Amino acid sequence: MPLDGQTDDSASSLAVLQTLDELKSYYRNFTWESQLWERVGPNRSPYRVMVLFGLSARTKDKLLVETCRGFFHHFPNSSSLMKKWAPQDPQFRLLVRNGQLPFIDSWCVKLKEWGGDIPADKARLIQVVGVGEKIAECVLAYGWGIESLPMDGNGCRMYQRLMGLPDVAKHWRVVDIRDRLKAIFNGHRLRMERLDISMVDIHESLRLHSQLVCGRSPNCQHCPITRCLSRRLDYLGCGPSGASGNLWREWRDLILEQQESEHQNEQLFPANLQSGDCRNISGNPGK
Repeated sequence: MPLDGQTDDSASSLAVLQTLDELKSYYRNFTWESQLWERVGPNRSPYRVMVLFGLSARTKDKLLVETCRGFFHHFPNSSSLMKKWAPQDPQFRLLVRNGQLPFIDSWCVKLKEWGGDIPADKARLIQVVGVGEKIAECVLAYGWGIESLPMDGNGCRMYQRLMGLPDVAKHWRVVDIRDRLKAIFNGHRLRMERLDISMVDIHESLRLHSQLVCGRSPNCQHCPITRCLSRRLDYLGCGPSGASGNLWREWRDLILEQQESEHQNEQLFPANLQSGDCRNISGNPGK
C-alpha cells in the first residue's frame, strides 16, 4: 500500500527505479556495499558492525570513528567485551558517552546470553537496548551480507523529496518508507539485477546523494534526478567531488575483523575515484 498522499504504486515505482538508475550512473565510480562485500565479506565482523551502528545515533562521523577506534582497542571482539567490560569501571565508561552506556551494558548482557555469538536475526538483535530496526538491518546487511534495507534520516529525506511528500520527520514513519522500497525492490528484481543494484545499495545510493547533494538545503542545480517532485532549480549537469573511494573508508575499515593492509585498502578504495567528469563543488561527506 502506498504512503498516504503519495502517487499511485506504478508511478512511484517508476520514479524510484529511474532514480536508482540515474544515481548508479551519476556515482558510477563509487564502490557500493554489494561490490565491497564480494571482496571483504569474509573479513566482516558482525560484532563490530553492531557496536559501530549502535554508537552512531546522534554522533557526528568524526567522533564516531574516534570513539569506535578507542573502543575496539580495548574490546576488539565479543569475547574481550564479555570478559573485560565492567559496568562500574570509570576507565571503560569514559570510552563512550553517558547516553551510549545503556546500549553497551545491554549488548554485553545479551552477548553472554548468546554465548558470544551475534545472531543473524532481527527479532533477537532488537532485544538490545537502543537497537531498532535500522541498526538491526545494518547488522544483517553489513555484518552478515543478508538482504536488508537500513534507512536513516538522509535516505528518508531523499525519498520524501523525490515523492513530493511533506516533512518526513513530521508525517512519515521510517518503517513505512523502508517497507515501500522493499516492495519495489522485490517487485522488480530482474530490473534490479540488470542495474546491478542490491537491496542495501538502495540505502547507500539515497544516503550518499542526500549527504552530497540533497542535504537540508538541497543543491538542485547539481542533482540529476529527473522525476523529483521537490525540485527548485534546473540541473546544470555537474556533479559533486566528494564521492571518492575514500568517502566512507574509515568506518568501513573499522567493521573488518582484521584491518586490511594499506596496500589492500588502496586497491579497495582508490583515492582518485570521482563521480563524473564535472567541476568540483563542496560537499559534506559524512558516514
